[in-house]
Amino acid sequence: MVAIMIGAVFMGGVAAIIGPALIESGQAGKVQVASTNAQSLLNNVRVWSEGNWNNVLSLSTGTAYQYYLITSSSPYTATSGIQSIVIATNTYTDYFYLNDVYRSGGVIATTSTGNTYDPSTKQVTAVYNWAHGVTGTISTYITRNQDKVFYQADWSGGASSSAVVTSTGNQFGSSTNINYSMTGSISVSTGGGGGGSGQNIWLLDSEYPRGYEFSTAGSSELKFGSSQLSYPQFLAFDPNGNLWISDYNLNQVLEFNASGTYERSIGSTGTSTGMFKMPYGVAFDTGGNMYVADYGNIRIQEFSASGSTYVYKSQFGSSGAGQFTSPMDIAFDPSGNAWVTNGFGDNAEDVEKFVASGTSYVYSTTIGTSGSGAGQFAGPTAIAFDSGGNMWISDTPNNRVQKWIASGTTYVYNAQVGSVGTSTNEFESPWGIAFDSGGNMWVVDAGNARVEEFSSSGAYMTTPINTSGFTNTGFGIVIR
Repeated sequence: MVAIMIGAVFMGGVAAIIGPALIESGQAGKVQVASTNAQSLLNNVRVWSEGNWNNVLSLSTGTAYQYYLITSSSPYTATSGIQSIVIATNTYTDYFYLNDVYRSGGVIATTSTGNTYDPSTKQVTAVYNWAHGVTGTISTYITRNQDKVFYQADWSGGASSSAVVTSTGNQFGSSTNINYSMTGSISVSTGGGGGGSGQNIWLLDSEYPRGYEFSTAGSSELKFGSSQLSYPQFLAFDPNGNLWISDYNLNQVLEFNASGTYERSIGSTGTSTGMFKMPYGVAFDTGGNMYVADYGNIRIQEFSASGSTYVYKSQFGSSGAGQFTSPMDIAFDPSGNAWVTNGFGDNAEDVEKFVASGTSYVYSTTIGTSGSGAGQFAGPTAIAFDSGGNMWISDTPNNRVQKWIASGTTYVYNAQVGSVGTSTNEFESPWGIAFDSGGNMWVVDAGNARVEEFSSSGAYMTTPINTSGFTNTGFGIVIR
């Protein structure tokens, strides 16, 4: 997932922005007062979200959900409803609502269809009114960048552009409507290469069960889950920015928030629907449904959101055409088709495609055969798609990552990355694959307890995370 982030230092501290002195003069003056109140509300939402981004993620989205801030408390708190303010005997009301943000090629898109959900950005709209007057709205976007929240109208400036903000309220010249309250220097940048992506990497340690968050430069940011995890395998973020981790021993999928705090789990040991036997890969489709590779029960299970958790919806691959032997991981291509790695270690290694049909998926085609040649697998495990729609598959026993490109309704072999060894551009059991916002690929080299970074073309770049503290790196990786 993948937001374009702004890296900047433009303020020395954060303080609440209180509405300025307001002067009423006729209806035009009242409208100005109302809109100024709304702008102050938007500014305070930014301050509130900067204190804890989970504040924003915890609220429902859509015009039906109305909120205002109680700024008399520290920190601020959000509550449902509409706020009333009396100024010079006139009553003004305002509230705000949130909308999710989707991106197409880094630019904010108007619909979710075919676009990528961005959990690090929200649209905030303030609605204002005064008694017997008109109703108006003011909208902006806020985005999380580590511990700062910025607001802007869009990202059309693109990557690697920069400018100087020479006066208060000046707009970033190579984009539109990116406004700041102080002078300074700002830039828009995408790409990895030792920390340039502005994103962090989330990993698992299976032997000493816990999760880790690292910067792309390799510095440790967070450790979590040691009290809840037993033998974690794969992980994925849901549309609300919560992390879900499959645990091989517990036969559960556990949820942690973005701060690493345990929230809940789904599943238990068994063969019935909603139960697991050695779960591996976890993925979410564009509709926010969760999919889990239930390895021991030889199926993929689908779960749909229900309040703050997920409930069983359907399953596929346990019988009939395309029946699995040992499903490991699942990912969705740009058209929404499901691809599942299958057959690890059972001489039936392949990758299978399933297409949506009604409320579930049906088998479509298979790529790959058992072996060590080009386009063959000794054990396909992790699978991921880059921003260009290319498919990348970890062929773990063959110590390589294979690239497959679209060809009609299927994919064909194109190239491979890596070979067996301990040097750079080599692997000892590669597993998880993830892509940063710059299109660079990150691969969990489990046997060497490290993560290697490659360019979008597959050229080796860096090994910023060489985790000698891991005894057995978990299989999954996500970047956000």
